Amino acid sequence: EDGVVTIFEKDEKEVYRRTRAFTIENNPCKVKYLAVSPSEEFLLCSLENNQLYTLMLSNQEIMKADEMNFDVMGTSNHQGPITGMDICIRKPLVATVSTDRSVRLWNYVDRTCELVKHFPDEIYSVAIHPTGLQVRVAGRVCLLALSVLDADRWHWHRGSMEASG
Repeated sequence: EDGVVTIFEKDEKEVYRRTRAFTIENNPCKVKYLAVSPSEEFLLCSLENNQLYTLMLSNQEIMKADEMNFDVMGTSNHQGPITGMDICIRKPLVATVSTDRSVRLWNYVDRTCELVKHFPDEIYSVAIHPTGLQVRVAGRVCLLALSVLDADRWHWHRGSMEASG
């Protein structure tokens, strides 16, 4: 609610206790999705207005009161709600899809949008390969396999998801 993210820590008795609540300044939108990097160093946060933020969890400074600790990630935002998000295991990448019919590949360390691909059909979910070299995008009637070769080219293969007899 209102751009607030609460951090809980588990104590020795396996009980979770609230340790800190963070408010994303100048952006009172609801938090929609959260993802933690495989190294557990970063928290990625997607808001209702489609803005992405990162929070460095390994930084001891996050426990200081009254400080804004979230960083805006990129400037090339989706123009509609984010419908799917996945994070890469081996690279600092997160993939998002939106009702604006685009898939975006973000670098959460550099806080940049590395690749954008627009589609003619609606897409609803995304999965990124652990290497970060392939992305799968699912729509209403198709499944797309994208190979990320460089910042200027995406190769894709379209496969039907129609039910068989």
